[in-house]
Amino acid sequence: HAPATPKSQRKRKAAKAGEEEQPNQTDGISSGVKCGRPKQSQDAAQPAKIDEKENPSAAALQRRGRAGKAKMAAATAPRLDEKVLAEAEALGMSGALRNLASRDVIIEQGLSAAALLRALQQADGLVNKAKTILLSST
Repeated sequence: HAPATPKSQRKRKAAKAGEEEQPNQTDGISSGVKCGRPKQSQDAAQPAKIDEKENPSAAALQRRGRAGKAKMAAATAPRLDEKVLAEAEALGMSGALRNLASRDVIIEQGLSAAALLRALQQADGLVNKAKTILLSST
């Protein structure tokens, strides 16, 4: 049997008295206070669900765990006319059209989706070139 240490003596006394051990800061024992980031509430941890019919690309991002970006994209992306979007899809420019339409300077101009597609066609599908064309014409 090992000789009694001050730590083990406190444990025995606490067990006899039915109390929990009171750790001593000089022992190097944790005080029980946790350090680090506080836990978030369940409401804050769960992002709002995005309707897949309303914004399919944002819903796909949310399924992949990128809800923050999905919410931001849903909030800033303007509504594009379905007819223009279908035409852009046929030309292989739907991604470029969405990209161009989501730019802050383009949103501020309030240009139509048809005007954006025309500029993309003139720029051979290059978004930054189309943006320059649109901004130089206003």
